Amino acid sequence: MLFSYGKSHVSSLVCCLLAAAIPALLAYVAGMSLDFCLLCMLLVLMMLAIAGAVNYLRVASFLRSLERIAQQTKDVPAAHAAIELLERPDFYEGELAYNALRTIVLGSQRQTAEAQAQMNQYRDYIETWVHEIKTPLAAARLMLQNEPTSYARGLQAELSRTEELAEQALYLARSTSVEKDYVICQTSLTTVVNTAIKSRMHTLIAAGMHVDTSDVVAQDLQVACDSKWLVFIIGQLIDNAVRYRKEQSQSADMQEAATQSASAQGASTQDASAQDAGAQNSTCAPTVRFSARICNDNTAYERIDLHIWDNGCGIAPEDISRVFDRGFTGQNGRKHARSTGIGLYLVAQLCCKMGQTVTLTSLQGEWTDVCIGLPNLQK
Repeated sequence: MLFSYGKSHVSSLVCCLLAAAIPALLAYVAGMSLDFCLLCMLLVLMMLAIAGAVNYLRVASFLRSLERIAQQTKDVPAAHAAIELLERPDFYEGELAYNALRTIVLGSQRQTAEAQAQMNQYRDYIETWVHEIKTPLAAARLMLQNEPTSYARGLQAELSRTEELAEQALYLARSTSVEKDYVICQTSLTTVVNTAIKSRMHTLIAAGMHVDTSDVVAQDLQVACDSKWLVFIIGQLIDNAVRYRKEQSQSADMQEAATQSASAQGASTQDASAQDAGAQNSTCAPTVRFSARICNDNTAYERIDLHIWDNGCGIAPEDISRVFDRGFTGQNGRKHARSTGIGLYLVAQLCCKMGQTVTLTSLQGEWTDVCIGLPNLQK
């Protein structure tokens, strides 16, 4: 810092040298001895050096504090705290800088408080709205229960979709303050998955989706999570699997081909062929499969990976790196009018807030696999 300080005061140093040298030179021209002139110049330089050192020591502490604050470009709260602890200097330039910093900090704190208040008001409004909207939706669902017509079933599906969107709006409003609401505890992964599937029951039935949870049920693992938030996360992934499933006509054509292949076999192999065709039909049908496995066993990074796999339309390779960005819909979003680009964004945000990991792999036109990493509490 001393070098930087001296570099910024080069003009002052030059003036000091001239102030010492010119009088000595004039005295020498006037007939004074050289030794006397040099002595006078050294005395003047010494006095100026002492004055400069005193001035540097007076401002050094304040300049070091400013230097530390300037280095905290990525940690704004720490910079604000350092400014709050900054002592008021006793020189004019320092007072100007101190007052400017204090004004900026106070203005920033005021804006932050106003933004926080607006965010709280918005969240309160959304929570109230979601609570109120559930009443007419529940009433409409009750009115349709005694109507077994296809028209009523269609309305039931739309009501379920409306409830899902209202729930998404609620969690989006709460996503900035997840830590105030979640409760981490030991939870059965099977129970969480089944609850999420049940919450999307009407949507899955209407879409003709096949759900496979045999792997999760067989292992019955325990995980550390907030079950309510994890149910919502899984629900968003189920919604995506339903929304981006393959066209039913493709599955129907493949099933018909399998049936014809089975009927063409001889009587001795007819039963086996029928079983193979049935297995192929199950594979061709729109499917969402849940599986779990323990990773990094017996290490500090041990976790349980929950995989949600579907055989839908998949995701383009160039879109995979952006699927968790807010509002990004990609190529699939251009084909589906209901795509909002919010679901996977919420999944990533909530997983990050709760210390979970989320990754996505996909093969376009074939499948998509989302993996959620959860702490392992089996031991």
